[in-house]
Amino acid sequence: MLTFKQYLLEDIYRSDVKHIQDTVDNVLPQMGFDSLRISGHLLDRANEVDRNAGKPITTQELIDLLLKQAKINGKNLSRLRDMDQVTLKDGKSKIYVGIQKDYQTLVLKTIIRKEGMFKTSDRILMVM
Repeated sequence: MLTFKQYLLEDIYRSDVKHIQDTVDNVLPQMGFDSLRISGHLLDRANEVDRNAGKPITTQELIDLLLKQAKINGKNLSRLRDMDQVTLKDGKSKIYVGIQKDYQTLVLKTIIRKEGMFKTSDRILMVM
């Protein structure tokens, strides 16, 4: 349960999840997915002010990243096997999103805005 202060400080509200899903719904088939699921951890991370980046991540930045990834890396994402994990990177906004394929569902697991290199053992798909 969020405190009132935490609710006021959120940039991506839990109510925004439906808006994100509706906006991205029409490009999910291009990426080989039927539905989108956003983890609670992702929402918590998106609303943190990371000391490396200095500002929280907005709903529009997340939507833009997903739409650009669908356009540029849609075929690569459609080739993922079940439970494969990949990191999506937006070179312009320096946002990294950890995703996983769970059958026909795209699961957005975590998110971070980070300047410089981001270390991960997962494959990174980048857009500008």
